[in-house]
Amino acid sequence: MVAVASERYRQQDKDGQWPEKLDDLVKAKLLDKVPLDPLDNQPLRYRRHKDFIVIYSIGFDLKDDGGNIDRDRNYDPGFDVGFRV
Repeated sequence: MVAVASERYRQQDKDGQWPEKLDDLVKAKLLDKVPLDPLDNQPLRYRRHKDFIVIYSIGFDLKDDGGNIDRDRNYDPGFDVGFRV
């Protein structure tokens, strides 16, 4: 849901940019609210890079590792759970 809203935002942006933060999706009426991370009940995390974005939950170590994602290591310390768009 957040990834689709982010892509719609990017398509509507005059410069084709990703949102700066997930709250921008709410302001643009693409989401009703930012979904909560099921592991700590805080808003989902988001990192914007030049060519992609990362939408993620803190990992099972309950630490925000900055969107460090590796599907083969989801349960290992030092990794978050999410995806790159």
